[in-house]
Amino acid sequence: MANVRWLVVALVLAPLPPVNRPVLAGTVGDAAPPAPAIRAASPHVEVEFGGGTSQCWGPIDPSRLPAAEAGVLFGQARSLAPTAQVQIGSPVVIHGSLRPAMVRRYLRRNHARFEYCYHHALLDTPTLAGDLTVTFGIDGDGRVVQVEAAGLGGDLARCARAVVERIQFPSPLEGGAVRARFRLSMTLPTPRSAPP
Repeated sequence: MANVRWLVVALVLAPLPPVNRPVLAGTVGDAAPPAPAIRAASPHVEVEFGGGTSQCWGPIDPSRLPAAEAGVLFGQARSLAPTAQVQIGSPVVIHGSLRPAMVRRYLRRNHARFEYCYHHALLDTPTLAGDLTVTFGIDGDGRVVQVEAAGLGGDLARCARAVVERIQFPSPLEGGAVRARFRLSMTLPTPRSAPP
């Protein structure tokens, strides 16, 4: 037992080999690893994953890193490529017993799906921006019915309708139908100049 204890102490106190570049760990298999969030503060780099944080201490020489990694680690990727924005406007309950705050809560849970719709539409139309007004009904069981999207057409409207159709709202208090409307505002990023 004493030998095992010394082995554990020796392994814990053993110096780690120098790190030339951070290694981003992910899942093994067919699934793609989640995109890590990286924060840099010289000479310490933290790489955040869904469940925890890995830390790398020591000098990091940007000239020894590939250009893409150097840009991400040293804050250039975000400034060179800002992302397009999707804002979910305050919903209006036209008639029915669901509160607008409840409708908004369920819409906000799907914000990432609305962003996906917009980013996917930008692949075909890079200058696409504006408002999309979505009107929909909710039946007595909380299922979405009769979804209409107006303003920006095409694939963006179809995708936004599909997202809203999949939402399961709580049943209205009086069990009657609800009709609601909200606006999605899509804005293109303003280009920023490259850091000196």
